[in-house]
Amino acid sequence: MYRNQQIKNAVKIILHKSKMKVRYIGPNQGSDTFTNNKVYPVLGVKVPWIKIIDDSNEDYTYLINEPRLLDSKVSGNFKIVKDDENGTLKKAFDEVEKWINQK
Repeated sequence: MYRNQQIKNAVKIILHKSKMKVRYIGPNQGSDTFTNNKVYPVLGVKVPWIKIIDDSNEDYTYLINEPRLLDSKVSGNFKIVKDDENGTLKKAFDEVEKWINQK
């Protein structure tokens, strides 16, 4: 099996077993970032950041409210698909929304 196929298989397993998942809604951002309407596994949350495995099959940290590459002006948003039993994603998204509304 090729290395890329091994990585793809590992990501599929992580996505299946992940307790938290988000869907990216917005313009496609290239082959290594986000695809519109695709579900991504969430590895961690530290407001205002979310750590996911993106289309590069690597884990990266993105802003919850503005997922994009730092040097890009193109962004979309995340929608919660699956949250953990503590509501970690909902709490983080709500906190970010409060910050935005205070500006």
